[in-house]
Amino acid sequence: MGLCSIPPTLKLKFNTVPLTFVGIHREIPKICDQGQWPPTVPVIVDPKHDGAIWDSWKIIEYLDEAYPDTPSPFNNNKPLHLFFEAYVNKHLYLLLMKILFLDIYNRLDQLSAAYFRESREKAIGTTLEKFCEDKESARAEFKVALSPIHDALGLTGWISGENGEYRGKFAEVILGS
Repeated sequence: MGLCSIPPTLKLKFNTVPLTFVGIHREIPKICDQGQWPPTVPVIVDPKHDGAIWDSWKIIEYLDEAYPDTPSPFNNNKPLHLFFEAYVNKHLYLLLMKILFLDIYNRLDQLSAAYFRESREKAIGTTLEKFCEDKESARAEFKVALSPIHDALGLTGWISGENGEYRGKFAEVILGS
């Protein structure tokens, strides 16, 4: 079973294929040539499109354009969602990495753990242990970075869109992913 953030109003049939970190390297190139290494997920293949699409933002843009008769995940406010994605990437993800990387590493199978350590240490320029050594400070900073989001949710229940509809909920998908 997997998580799918495709708007349910599209009623698209899809398969979720759970993969290990190592499995991503083996299976994704069979679906598409992303022109980069390592390959990334998610990936979709839609019969209405020639080839695969990857990267969450590109996927949701594609779905918004390819299925114009369905509610827009951007709620006609794409710039708000671009801003929100930039905020989450800049202010939340690095802190989450500091909080979670060692926990993720410690829960992986041996092959995935080896890949995870090697690729992450190369990207961050230090060991996982050094990068994650001050989790408490990262948690405190994360709480501060979440405060404007918490305030918005307290007022409306959503970052964007209207209560009870998927419409305009891509900001919630960004936050959840």
